[in-house]
Amino acid sequence: VKLNSRLGELAVRCSAGYVSKTKGEFVALLMGITRGVKLMDDKTPVQVEVWLDTPLTREVVVTLDAAPTGPLTVDQKRLAKAWLDLEGEGVFVMAEAESTELVAKLTLTGLPSQLQGNLKQQPWVLYGGLVNEQDSDWAPYTVSIDKDAQMQTGERVSQWLLDAKVPVVGQAWVPEVYAMARGQAGLFAVGAEGRILRWAAGGFTTQQSPTTAGLMAVWLDSKSADGWIGGKGGVLLRRDPVTGWQSWPSPTAADIIDLMSVNDVIWLLTAEGKIWRRSGADWQPIPVPAGAWKAFALQQVQGVGGAASVTVTTLWLVGAAGAALHGTLIGANTWTWQSLVATSGAADYHDVQVAADRVWIVGSKGTVAWIQGSKISTVKTPSTGTLYSAQVQSSGELIAVGDAGRWVVVGLDGAVQEFQVSKGASDLRALIETPTGWLAAGVPSLRLGPILPMPYLTKPTNGMNITDEVSWTVESGPSAELQRVQITNFWRQNYWTLYGRGDITSVPLANFPQLGGWQPLPDGPLRVRVWRALGPSLQLDNFNHQELSPAVWRSWSMNWLMSQK
Repeated sequence: VKLNSRLGELAVRCSAGYVSKTKGEFVALLMGITRGVKLMDDKTPVQVEVWLDTPLTREVVVTLDAAPTGPLTVDQKRLAKAWLDLEGEGVFVMAEAESTELVAKLTLTGLPSQLQGNLKQQPWVLYGGLVNEQDSDWAPYTVSIDKDAQMQTGERVSQWLLDAKVPVVGQAWVPEVYAMARGQAGLFAVGAEGRILRWAAGGFTTQQSPTTAGLMAVWLDSKSADGWIGGKGGVLLRRDPVTGWQSWPSPTAADIIDLMSVNDVIWLLTAEGKIWRRSGADWQPIPVPAGAWKAFALQQVQGVGGAASVTVTTLWLVGAAGAALHGTLIGANTWTWQSLVATSGAADYHDVQVAADRVWIVGSKGTVAWIQGSKISTVKTPSTGTLYSAQVQSSGELIAVGDAGRWVVVGLDGAVQEFQVSKGASDLRALIETPTGWLAAGVPSLRLGPILPMPYLTKPTNGMNITDEVSWTVESGPSAELQRVQITNFWRQNYWTLYGRGDITSVPLANFPQLGGWQPLPDGPLRVRVWRALGPSLQLDNFNHQELSPAVWRSWSMNWLMSQK
């Protein structure tokens, strides 16, 4: 391949992959980067060798810490971006994600599995926030940047060993995991790219898989070597005691998000909210009621939704927006359904577990609840994050795991204990009991922020004259350390810049004519812009150029309007 480039010392990246038939876009599967390529003139050709040695299979969840979710943010786009900054050699964007939903989490996919050679210790740059695509300045916007993001953080399991007082980050490394199960055949985990892992001797080993589809659910029989795995696109696998995991005819083309079995009856839940039941050799669809469950139960939010059963004639379903159903089989594939109502809030429910005397539910907003009769009673927890997976201990207490390495234990009396193993831990998606204690694994997660609330100017108002001050309001949220007000013409030619220290909401403007000085603001339309900023170590008493520069800001928000002079 012949490339035209600037002169100097460069880095060259090459990728290999395929062109998607549906979107017509190139999808990279492998990449390689060669650094230190010297291009001294535009006449001498240079031969460059690039080894495609890095699979692009990693997935990282980016949490926009304290991202505003008020009504003023409804029309804004959430975005996250990761790139490698090789300084003078070049900048390589590795992954981008965006959403128009009111979410605080974005998933970066197609990242390098592990950088090699002189790139192994290379820090990443992580950038993201909320922007307004309808404005040339993207305003109002609020963004944050981390110039030393550790993208390999969070690839270890979390464990709570027997007799230990708290959970910890384990020593075993593991890639993305969405579900785990334990049976006579052992303990298995499943995840992205058709990954099947087996836990033994304190670590995971990769098992042969017949698919590359993302795997999202697994069930194993406690009395035999039988087992089932479900995944994206309706992929269904079954375990053969001799040949291992094999492809199996599936009743659906929808993503399979949960699997379970009771007395040789297999239950299957899809991302479309449909239920399939297998008794014998045939799958039968279970008719679920229209209304709330059909419309809202399983939105396009990864990890939302679960099912549980303890008999072949009963079924509990939970999903998004507080949807919960209890079904009872009363005839030949004839079911009656009871809709359960939450007593407070409308969290997204992620998992449901049946205990001897109650049914437990966990989900977003730190939700832990139990079902009593036709009502869902919530337990107040200190967490505001998401709990993805739960198990009932032999004592009857609930143990649950969630985002940012979070563990929650709830006693039968409602007493709550919460633990967080480390700041850089995975979003724990799966939890299982082992002979040595509890084991949790999930998806690598990074926090970006805090995301500052955006300023909304109150003085001057749009089209009105600038007078004695510029003032603004902000919604509740993290505080800023620095405020910058800039007054320019329409084309952003700067006339006047003012700085304010602390989390203030106004700056006074000098009366230059009264002071006998020169008036810096010309007559006519003026653009007033306000920034709120947070830096790692701003020493604002000195007010030197370096400390005030946006180059040292970690988080900042901005808004503007047009006024008059």
